[in-house]
Amino acid sequence: LSGLGLRHVGYGVPIELFAPFTDSCVIVMKRLISDVAKDETVKRSLKVDAATTKAQGLQETDASDLMLEGFRWSIGLVSRVLMRTITEGSTAVMQSINQDDANLLKKSLGEAPRGERSNLLLRVTVGSQCISPLYWAL
Repeated sequence: LSGLGLRHVGYGVPIELFAPFTDSCVIVMKRLISDVAKDETVKRSLKVDAATTKAQGLQETDASDLMLEGFRWSIGLVSRVLMRTITEGSTAVMQSINQDDANLLKKSLGEAPRGERSNLLLRVTVGSQCISPLYWAL
């Protein structure tokens, strides 16, 4: 996921768009899941044992609610990982490249120590994934 997040850094995707995107995906999946959950085989495979739920103090839920909640949790987790990666990978060099502004690039490199300037142009690392700002500029 870090690699995908770094691609989003290169594309200049703002993190403010993740919440509306995930909400839209959940709305679309809700419509699709309601159709799938009507299938009897799906209902039988996801039905929670009534005795077990009462013993644990849980309420019975139908298959569509379980599927939608699983999708909501999954896409929420992915969006949080991507937002963290974008936040950590959005350096001044990457931002100036995304804005296609040579003066801003010179300014961001001028603020960096001389020994680190080449590294700023050649590598952005988040977690175990790396991306080259020079590659994105080309």
